[in-house]
Amino acid sequence: MELYFIRHGIAIDRTAPGLTSDEERWLTEEGIEKMKEVARAFRKLVAPLDAVYTSPLLRAKQTAEIIIQAYKTAPPLIENPLLAPGMDLKSLEKLTRNHHAGDRLAFVGHEPDFSELIALLTAGTAEANIEMKKGAVCRVDVEGIPARGAGWLVWLLPPKALRLSA
Repeated sequence: MELYFIRHGIAIDRTAPGLTSDEERWLTEEGIEKMKEVARAFRKLVAPLDAVYTSPLLRAKQTAEIIIQAYKTAPPLIENPLLAPGMDLKSLEKLTRNHHAGDRLAFVGHEPDFSELIALLTAGTAEANIEMKKGAVCRVDVEGIPARGAGWLVWLLPPKALRLSA
């Protein structure tokens, strides 16, 4: 299975006036434009996806929508609370349970969850130094059920590198 971890784009600040919760933070205009460039580059790198899973938080849903709009045939977009902040390896196992070995799945979510998950999958420990900037994309391949140390880090691209290749 090819697993793509996509950190949401640049969102409004937590201290913005009138904001009542972290869940409702939305992408800024800059965040939207940068994610559109990332999505164009992502589409060039990644064959059609079998599914895109997103956190229920607004900024992640907006990011996921930008990603799927880059494809001629939009993959299914699945909002799942398991991708909310606090996601862990057990959550990833549940999300991938009904998928097949050759599937390409994208997950749109948050930090520090993704850095820790990628580290666990590839190095077997959450202590590995993985950095997922806003808009970064990482590919990890796994055979079977995602488990500690069972993944191969294929690539991790910061958003600037993706935008330059768009």
